[in-house]
Amino acid sequence: MKFKRQVSLLLFITAFLILFSSLLTSRRVFTNILTNQEKTDLNNEALFIDTFEVLDYDILNNIASSKNLRITIVDNIGEVLFDSQQDISTMDNHLYRDEIKIAKTGEVGYGFRISKTTNIDTIYCAIYSAEKNVFIRVASPISKFSFLNSQFLSALIPILIIISIILGIALFFILRYLFIPIESLVEVSKNYAQGELDARTHITTPSEIRELSETLNIMAQRLQSIIKNLEVEKNEYSLVLESMQEGVIFLNVKKEIVLCNKAAVSILEKAIRKNMNVRDIISDIDLNSKLNSALSNFENSQIELCLYKNYTGEMALLYAKGKEKHLHISINAMVRNNKCEGILLTLTDVSELHRLENIRKDFVSNVSHELKTPLTSIGGFAEILLNNKMSKEQALEFYDDIYTNYKNMKAIIEDLLLLSSLEKEKSQPTMEQIPIVSIIESVVKTTKPLAKKKNITIKKDSIKNLDIYCNEGLLRQAIINLVVNAINYSPNDSKIEISVSEKKYEIIIKIKDHGIGIPASEKHRIFERFYRVDKNRSRDSGGTGLGLSIVKHIALLHSGSIEVESEENKGSTFILTLSKTHNVLTSLYKKSDSIYKI
Repeated sequence: MKFKRQVSLLLFITAFLILFSSLLTSRRVFTNILTNQEKTDLNNEALFIDTFEVLDYDILNNIASSKNLRITIVDNIGEVLFDSQQDISTMDNHLYRDEIKIAKTGEVGYGFRISKTTNIDTIYCAIYSAEKNVFIRVASPISKFSFLNSQFLSALIPILIIISIILGIALFFILRYLFIPIESLVEVSKNYAQGELDARTHITTPSEIRELSETLNIMAQRLQSIIKNLEVEKNEYSLVLESMQEGVIFLNVKKEIVLCNKAAVSILEKAIRKNMNVRDIISDIDLNSKLNSALSNFENSQIELCLYKNYTGEMALLYAKGKEKHLHISINAMVRNNKCEGILLTLTDVSELHRLENIRKDFVSNVSHELKTPLTSIGGFAEILLNNKMSKEQALEFYDDIYTNYKNMKAIIEDLLLLSSLEKEKSQPTMEQIPIVSIIESVVKTTKPLAKKKNITIKKDSIKNLDIYCNEGLLRQAIINLVVNAINYSPNDSKIEISVSEKKYEIIIKIKDHGIGIPASEKHRIFERFYRVDKNRSRDSGGTGLGLSIVKHIALLHSGSIEVESEENKGSTFILTLSKTHNVLTSLYKKSDSIYKI
C-alpha cells in the first residue's frame, strides 16, 4: 500500500529528526552548562589569585600544575609578566586580546580560541586587579570538554536507543490502529469497483474512519437500489424491444449502429455488429439522403425498399427472382436541446403484403380472364344466333357450346363461393366420425365415368377400416378434386392409386398418378387460385383452376395439410394428412402422453 509506506516513512523520519534534534539540543545544553561552570571556576580562580598580597610566581606555578590551568599575569600596557606554561620572552603583547580588552572595562573578560602560544583550543577568563595594577588571566584547555561530552554521549545514546525502540513500537501500533480500518475500506472499495456491492465494512474506531465506513455502506446500499431499478427498467425495455415484430435500429450521428433488436437481424438476414455503418447493411442512395436530412434538418420520413442481399430497387428484383424482401422503413431524428443525437430506424417486413397484393392482382386478372372467355363465347354464339339464319343442326351446336360455357362459368362461381365460405373465420362445418372407406368408395364411384373415358384404372391400395372426424361432404369434395386432377393430367390407359395409412393421431390419404408431373419450379404455386401448370390441358378438361386451392382450405379446416411429391414426366403423388379426431382431442391426447410417459 503506497500511502501506508509513505506515512510510515514520514513518521519514522519525523521521529528520527526529533531524536536527532533532542540529541543535539541536549549536547548543546550540556556544553553550555559545562562552559558556564568552567567560566565560573576560572573566574573564582582569578579572584582567588587576586587575593594574594604578593603574586608569588612559584605558588602560581603550583596552582596551575595541580589544577591543569594556565595562569598568565599581564601588566597594564600588555606586557606578559608571568605565564605558567610558556617563556614570557617569546610571548607578544596581550593588551588587545579579547578577554583583556573586556577586563580593561572593569568586567570579567572571557575568550574562546586556539592559543597562539600553545596552539591548543582554550577558554580564557581575565580580571583587572586595581590594587596590583595587573591583569590576571586564567585559562583551561577545552579538550576536557570533549572528554565530558563523550561521557555524556555514552550515557545518552543507550537512552536514545531505548526511546527509539519504544517510539518504533508505539508508531507500529499507531499505524496498525490507523491503517487496518483504512485497508478494510480499500478492500471494500475494490469490491465496489468490481461491482460487488454486497460487501460491507464494520469499523468502530477511530470515529472519523467509522463515519467514512458508514457513509460507504450507505452509498453501496443506495447504489444497489439504483442499479437494481436500472436493471429492472433495462430488462423491461429489452423485453419490449426484443418482443417487437418490427426491427429497430438506433444510429449515432456518424450513422453507426448503436443498438438493434433481434427482429432487425431476422428481417435483414445479416450479421449486425455494434459500430457498423448502416451503409454496410443497406446501401441505398435514397435512404442515405433521408438519413442526412434527418441529421441536418431533423426531418422524419418514410421509405419503402426492395432488398436482396446487397442489392436494392431494380437490381434486387433482377437478381432475387421472387426471393426479394420489401421493407417499410420509418426514419425518426432523435432531437435533444435542438441537437440531433441519433436516428431511430423502424423496419417492417411488408413482403407478405406485397405477395398478397400480387396474389390479389393475379386473382382479379385470372377471374376476369376465366369469366371473360366463356362470356365472350356465349356472346358470340348468341349474336350469331340472333343475326343469322341457319339450320336446326347448326343452331343446336351453338346452343350446346353456349350451355358448355355456362356450365364452366357456373363451376367457377360455385368454386369461388365455396372458397369464400371456407375462408370465413367463423366457418364451423359440422364434424362427425365417418369411416374413411365409405368416403373413398363414394369418390371412386363418382369419378369412375370420367376415368373410363380415358381408360384409366382407379386402384384402391391399403385402405383400412378407419374412422375419421370430419365433414363428410367437404372431405369427399377434396378427394374428388385430387382424383379428378389426377385423371385430367394422366395419359390414357394409365393407372391412379389411392392409399390410406395411419400414424399415431393422423390419417394419411395418398393419390398417385403417372401423368405429366409438376416441374420443381412450379410446386410452390400449384395451390394458388387459378394457377395452372398446363393451362391449355386444364381448360380443355373443364377445370376451373380452383380445385387444389379448395383442397388446401379443406385440409386446413380439418387441422391437416396437403403436400405434393412430383417429378416431371414421371407423375405426382398428393398427400392429404388429416387428424383422426378433433384437434382439441388431439391436443389432449398429446398432453396425456407427456403426462403418463414412462
